[in-house]
Amino acid sequence: MKTYSIISLPFAIALVGCGGGGGHNHGHGHHGHGHGADEPPPEVITLSETAIRKNNVQVTEVSTRIMQPTFSVPARVAFNEEKLAHVGALINGRVSQMKAHIGETVEAGSVLFEITSPELGLAQNAYIQAMDAEASAKAAIALAESNAAIAKAEANVKAAATRLLLAEKSAGIKEAEAEVKSAEAHLAFAENSAAVNKAKADLRTATASVALANNNATIAAAQGQIDAALPVLTRTRELFESGRKLAASGAIAKAELARRESVMLTAEAEVKTARSLLAHAKAELARDMQTAAAAEQAALAALTQAQAQQTRDITTAKAKEAASKAVLIAASAKWEQDKETAKAVLAAARDALLAAHDARKKDLAKATNDLKAATAEVAITRNQLELYGMGENRITLLEQNRKLEPLYLVRAPRDGTVVEREVTLGENVGSDRPHLLILADLSDVWILMDIPPVRAAEVAKDQAVQIYDPETRSLIEVTAPGSANPVNFKLDYISPVMDTQTRTVQARIEVPNQGGILRPGQFLTVQLNTGQPRNQLAIPTGAIQYVDEKPTVYVFTGKPLTYKRRTVKVGIPINGWIPVLAGLKEGEKVVTHGSFVLKAEFGKAGAKASSRPIASPPPMRY
Repeated sequence: MKTYSIISLPFAIALVGCGGGGGHNHGHGHHGHGHGADEPPPEVITLSETAIRKNNVQVTEVSTRIMQPTFSVPARVAFNEEKLAHVGALINGRVSQMKAHIGETVEAGSVLFEITSPELGLAQNAYIQAMDAEASAKAAIALAESNAAIAKAEANVKAAATRLLLAEKSAGIKEAEAEVKSAEAHLAFAENSAAVNKAKADLRTATASVALANNNATIAAAQGQIDAALPVLTRTRELFESGRKLAASGAIAKAELARRESVMLTAEAEVKTARSLLAHAKAELARDMQTAAAAEQAALAALTQAQAQQTRDITTAKAKEAASKAVLIAASAKWEQDKETAKAVLAAARDALLAAHDARKKDLAKATNDLKAATAEVAITRNQLELYGMGENRITLLEQNRKLEPLYLVRAPRDGTVVEREVTLGENVGSDRPHLLILADLSDVWILMDIPPVRAAEVAKDQAVQIYDPETRSLIEVTAPGSANPVNFKLDYISPVMDTQTRTVQARIEVPNQGGILRPGQFLTVQLNTGQPRNQLAIPTGAIQYVDEKPTVYVFTGKPLTYKRRTVKVGIPINGWIPVLAGLKEGEKVVTHGSFVLKAEFGKAGAKASSRPIASPPPMRY
């Protein structure tokens, strides 16, 4: 396929075939020839190069293309029902302020209109009363939980328990037991007198001293030393005497004799020393015996005196023990009596405490039930306020200032545009009118079509479709938000059932509607593919102009800047191309861009040819 831009020398527009044959051009001046009122319109028109360039006239060669067979069905633009909101009032009252207007776009949560409602005021008052009842029930629970009778009974139980404990640990008993133990200790002490024991010990010591004095080891040692030294002395004397004889005869040396004499003298000295020690020891023994005998007599006297004192102490201790035991018996009797009394008081206090707990349990159960009922009533009345459109902030404000504000705010449940409103200022409304206002999100819309049953089997979900404006016969193109590329339309939904009234199957396309190009209620034509694609003669849709409601093209004649008009038969456009069923042949060249100027010029020339009494008009310039 080739596109040609015609560029040639400038030509004035000529009406070919005006009374002459064979395409002979007649000179057109200020003189005329005899054209009648029934002169036929021109068959060709020649444009100037300036007109072609100014209107960007382009030519395309007719060729065959693979065309998908289609069929078209009427369609209509509708609201996206998934993004449609019917707004009503849940309460009876009078509209006191209108804030939403037809065509206005609102955000979710914004106030659409306000209703003054006595019913809401009653609900608010009920909520305040329920809160008061709940507060009273909570106070009753606090009072029941902090029961003064229980506190008093618990104090009495503690006092009785303390009294019993004191009775069980009687000071009199403890004191009497201590006295008995003290008397027993005194008796034991008296029976085991330290003075007696000391006197006995001193007597034993004195007796031992006497025995020791009688068995003086020093005397025995001195006597033993004498007994040992006397034989040595006798022997040494004998050796000396025999030595002296031998020395006189010269049998031994004088030195040996001197040695024997020295040994003898030493033995004599030892005997003398031992006898002196024995005498000294005997003198000491006499003194020790006298001292030990005196000490023994003194110890015996001290023992006699200590034993007499012990006897007196034992008698006194036994008397004190008997007295303390008598006191203990009396204290024990009083202790038992006090314990029984304390146990009785404790039992009575415990019974009173159990009774107080039972009373508290009953009071607490009643207060708890009252609180549950009051809390449930608060929840019910609060839920009623929330159903009436009061938000958390308004309810909190009501709780704080307890001031009734019976103003019901009707808020937008979603973003959208007000497309319908059936309520006015001052009008009485109620819950029986659920559709006071309709919000629609026009950012995307539905295109609904009714497909004949015989065609329903030829379409499927996600099938590509084309949408046309039936008035302009132009292809509808829309872009998705944030994109410059056209959206590829697809079937989103095909009803599984047939409409009993129209006897058709409804299908749907969901289309983004950026800028509000499509309007609900608008009629369109949807082209759906059917069958297998086939090779078919086709031209761009821009080549078609409608003359007297007939599809017309402008064919390049082969002469520079010269075109002729031709009526053709066409099919349904597909993706910017329209199949040619009759009137053109492959290889012919037709104007595909700027053909409107040719339509205009042919129209002007035809009009002049049919109404002009002169031969030819002055040339037109562009």
